[in-house]
Amino acid sequence: MPGDGVVARRRRIRQRSATRPVSVLSIDAGRTVETEADKARNDLLDLVESQKTGRILTGTMQGVERAVNSKTGSMAVIYHGAFKVIIPAEEAVTLPEDTRGRSPDETYHYMLTKRLGAEVDYIC
Repeated sequence: MPGDGVVARRRRIRQRSATRPVSVLSIDAGRTVETEADKARNDLLDLVESQKTGRILTGTMQGVERAVNSKTGSMAVIYHGAFKVIIPAEEAVTLPEDTRGRSPDETYHYMLTKRLGAEVDYIC
């Protein structure tokens, strides 16, 4: 029967193609590890790109500082990798109309400390 020979031949061809070794092409030539210097460089590039293009970065408010000899009393502190980002209180929060008898500097400091640990979006 001529039809049986064709089916048997196709099976042999399929079996041969399934047993051929398959070569794998890797995307990277070799394995790489991100070092501390690479991380710091990437963090700096993020900050510079944010400054140039207005790209929004996200971070956690990790501290509040008061500068003694500065026009801005309190400042929010955000760490972007190894870099410390300082945001003046006037840019971080909006002063309410009623400060309840407190000075604006005290109110800004109070409002920033209430937001410690909050996730914030910022542009350098």
